[in-house]
Amino acid sequence: MRTCNRHVVLLSGLLLALVLAGRVYGALNVVDKIDLHPAGPGAMGASHVCIDQSARRAYFSGTDTRNIAVIDLDTHQVTGFLDADGRPRQIDADEVAHQLCYSLPDDVAVGIVSELGGPVVKAGTGGGAGDPRGVASCDSTGRVYAANFNGFAVAAIKRPENVLETTISLPDGLRPQCLACDHSRKRLYVGCFRDWLQNVLLVIDADPASQTFHHIIDRFSPTRYPCSIAVNETANRVTVIDVDPSSPTRRQVEKLIVIDSGPHRCPPKATSP
Repeated sequence: MRTCNRHVVLLSGLLLALVLAGRVYGALNVVDKIDLHPAGPGAMGASHVCIDQSARRAYFSGTDTRNIAVIDLDTHQVTGFLDADGRPRQIDADEVAHQLCYSLPDDVAVGIVSELGGPVVKAGTGGGAGDPRGVASCDSTGRVYAANFNGFAVAAIKRPENVLETTISLPDGLRPQCLACDHSRKRLYVGCFRDWLQNVLLVIDADPASQTFHHIIDRFSPTRYPCSIAVNETANRVTVIDVDPSSPTRRQVEKLIVIDSGPHRCPPKATSP
């Protein structure tokens, strides 16, 4: 009887372990695969992709194209191309204005175009010696931020005027590489490059009502070369893709770093006089 009971307990434990494993690993499933080399004018593969909030459309810039391709995620078909009037690098979607924002290194500018097409509006990023890389649309504050790599600064562009509001200079010779906006808490995360040993992730206050608006409120040094940032506002997580600097091509992904975004020593709100 004792042996039988022992077997029952062991079997129950095994079944429980399998159920828990299924819950943990079953959530991570590949649900779709889409070819990012569609036929079309200038489509030569994807260098950067963003997905709209409805998760029904994806937009990507090609490695050798002056267009942004629009893909229907249900049918996997390219439904059109938006003229970027330049060579778009990184893209972000403005969900409020239904527009796309993207960096234009050739023009030292940010391009803004409606999801329905139409003329491209360009906004400068502060000086002809710059090199716009990452771009982030903060819909909640009506601003677009661009990482000006060679300018050692982040450009803030005011919407809907589409004019350069200010440039946020970065300390210690840091070059901004990639950006992401936390819309709910109005923070801007900036992945910066200095050299292969000293790179940091900055947090900039993006709340116009704050006393430290457009100032750095925190910094970490979790990476060696941050090349992409994503923000999960619900889970309070910031995810950074880190590149291995020892790789011959310097493009080998070494780590996917997940950071608890926490309070970041958030400064007090400005009070009315």
